[in-house]
Amino acid sequence: MHFSHMSIRYFFIFYGRTLRITLPVAIGITLLAKTTPLLIEDALRIGLKWFPTFALAVDACYRILFKKKEFYFYRNGSWTVAGLYTGAFIFSVFISVVLHFTFKMMMRWY
Repeated sequence: MHFSHMSIRYFFIFYGRTLRITLPVAIGITLLAKTTPLLIEDALRIGLKWFPTFALAVDACYRILFKKKEFYFYRNGSWTVAGLYTGAFIFSVFISVVLHFTFKMMMRWY
């Protein structure tokens, strides 16, 4: 796949729209983990682990079932559905790893 400025712009538009679902799901997972007798840092770790996987899967199911026509917009940037979600997964894992190491270095309790 050839990456142009437009295709990268389409990807970041898509990724920004996935955050509308993935962030509340990840926060919900973190809050559910906190209701168990875990420390806050353990709940935060669980949220960061599940953000790129489960939350993105929930977003994919929602979009594929209810917003299927939205994917035609991203074909203008030469993206396929699989390419969008693969890129979003890789980008989400990268963000989770960066946040994990940032918390680990900056906060003693993490």
